[in-house]
Amino acid sequence: MQSIYLKHYWNVYAEFVEAFQSLKVSGIPLALTINFHQYLDSSMKEKLAEPEFAAEIAGKIQEEETIQPYFDRFLTEIASGKKQNHPAGIALFLWDELRFPKEALTKLAANPVVLSKRKRRIAGFQGTLHTFQPYTLHDYPETARLVNVATAVFNRNRNHPLLGNSFFQDAFLRQIPEVKQMIHALEHILDVHPVSYVVIGTMEDTLCRIAALVAAKKGIDSICLQHGLIMGEEAFLPVFTTKAGVYGDIDKAWYCRKGVREEQVVITGHPRFDQLFSWKEKGTTKLAPQAKIHPDGTKHHVLIATQPSRPAAAKLWEDIVTQLAKDSSIKILIKPHPWEVANKRLGLYESLANHFSSVTLLRTLKGFSLHELLANVDAVIVRTSTVGLEAMLMGKMVFSIRTTTTDRDYYKYYSHLGPLLQSSPEKLARKVVHALTNGDGRKEAEAYRSRFLEMVYPQEQALDKLAQVISGKNIGGTPHQGDKRG
Repeated sequence: MQSIYLKHYWNVYAEFVEAFQSLKVSGIPLALTINFHQYLDSSMKEKLAEPEFAAEIAGKIQEEETIQPYFDRFLTEIASGKKQNHPAGIALFLWDELRFPKEALTKLAANPVVLSKRKRRIAGFQGTLHTFQPYTLHDYPETARLVNVATAVFNRNRNHPLLGNSFFQDAFLRQIPEVKQMIHALEHILDVHPVSYVVIGTMEDTLCRIAALVAAKKGIDSICLQHGLIMGEEAFLPVFTTKAGVYGDIDKAWYCRKGVREEQVVITGHPRFDQLFSWKEKGTTKLAPQAKIHPDGTKHHVLIATQPSRPAAAKLWEDIVTQLAKDSSIKILIKPHPWEVANKRLGLYESLANHFSSVTLLRTLKGFSLHELLANVDAVIVRTSTVGLEAMLMGKMVFSIRTTTTDRDYYKYYSHLGPLLQSSPEKLARKVVHALTNGDGRKEAEAYRSRFLEMVYPQEQALDKLAQVISGKNIGGTPHQGDKRG
């Protein structure tokens, strides 16, 4: 494995699963239901990054191709062995994490069933909507029993580096009552409705994980759609669904390297991106007041989409902006990541906006969408953001800055942009300016964009592909032959 942290992460995860493998609700091991990496505090994560931590764990997972197979054996135990033969047409969608238009639901299933943790009504939706609620009543003794069993396991392993961690213990014990309710909720829904397919949008969400596990138990096929660029494998593995719907060949190869069976990974794209191929409207009037867009074409607009980063990576943004600001024809828009906004990590961007008159900080996209913003810019700069992919799907030139301070290579996603990826802010800024002001520079950027998309996102109509997978008419991993890219 490329990272000491990840090798230790998967092994300590395995030890947790084995320690709690007998703690089940309706045959579902509770240890598989949680988003494990979110239960680790900073001290635990620091330990996982230390080479000497290897002496504290058994080390059952040594190679990356054994990650998924390790968890598959638990899925085999959960599965009933009987495939459900409900007729196609009724599918369950875990709505909150799917992020595609409600109109897509009836195109994917004649009788869609939707489960949401928040929505009590979806305007215009004609199917069945369930809002998550406890389906088990008067079972407090059983909940107490589960908590007591878990507490006893922790007490027996108080000297274990993870199981003896008080933060991890408290987080897991607090989650048990809700996890139990979620399992019973999914069992109730799948008992009431003759569902033939389950569609989820992420493996990070507990309710989505449980939907996949309960579907496996009942012999119902399922698919998890890729919810963003794979920039942290903990958010995408293990796979608990029958299929993993991915963006392109690069993502499929990544899953296969982690031990996911090739036939389990299908290139679907994501329905939320379908509209981007035909997005035409600019809407500069709506954008102008907040984003300070120049609709008269007197400025080249460059969007910088940031992500949470360490100081060294943040310094790269400062250097890029400083270089670009030297060109009076360039207007720079900074869109911070929602996490940075929520945690008030905007100091650097505020300083840049105050120092350079050509820089505007977009704290929120109030009154317009990200895609409306992308339609009005000429180029986009990212580090590891999905915004880069979305911009390219809309025909925009995209550039990427590479940081060399991380211990992960993020499977070199944007390296396929060739010279449009740079580790030097000065060189990257020169590339951007050249592409904006020189015909040959623009042609080069367009050529790399086209080649990049052929590798990472060959599926223009994801909704059609997903419909084929759900109906069972096409479960292969290749895009439609009729897909064309401009």
